[in-house]
Amino acid sequence: MIDFVGEVEDVINEMKLRALVATDTELASALGTTQSNVSTWRKRGAVPKSTLLKFEQIIAERVNESLLHVASRMVAYRLAEYWISGLTGPAANEKRWVVTTCLAYGHFALIRAIEHNIESEFLRTGLPYMEIAAGYIKEEAFLNKLKEWMQKQSFDEILAQST
Repeated sequence: MIDFVGEVEDVINEMKLRALVATDTELASALGTTQSNVSTWRKRGAVPKSTLLKFEQIIAERVNESLLHVASRMVAYRLAEYWISGLTGPAANEKRWVVTTCLAYGHFALIRAIEHNIESEFLRTGLPYMEIAAGYIKEEAFLNKLKEWMQKQSFDEILAQST
C-alpha cells in the first residue's frame, strides 16, 4: 500500500472516490464502521493505518471479483457463438432461437457456473482468471460440458437460479 501524503480530508475523499461512494455514511458502511468514526478521523486529522489497510483489502477484493465476473462473461459469450455455430440444417433458425432464449434466461446461472469453474481452477493452479478464461474459450471439451449443462436445465430451474 502506498502511504497517502496530504490532509485527512483528501484521504477521505480519495477513499470515497475509489470506493465509488458519495457520502461519509456510505464510506463507513463499506468499511464496516460508523459515520461518527469518519467524523472522528477528521477531528484527529488522521485515518488509522488499520482502516487504510482494510480499505485497500476491500478494494483489492472488488477488483478480483470484477475480473472473475468479466472472465466468466467472456466464456459465456464464446459458448453462445460455439453453440450456434454448430447448428445446421433446415431447422437451424428455430434452433438458434431456442439456444439464444436458453442462454438469455440462464445467463446468471451460467455465469455463476463458469465463475465456480474458474475460481476452482485458480485455487488449483494459481493462474490469473483471464488466462483461465482464455483457455476455456479455446477448449472444446469445456464448451461442450457447459452446453450439455445448459441443455439439461429446465427454464424453471434457470429462472430460479437467476434470481
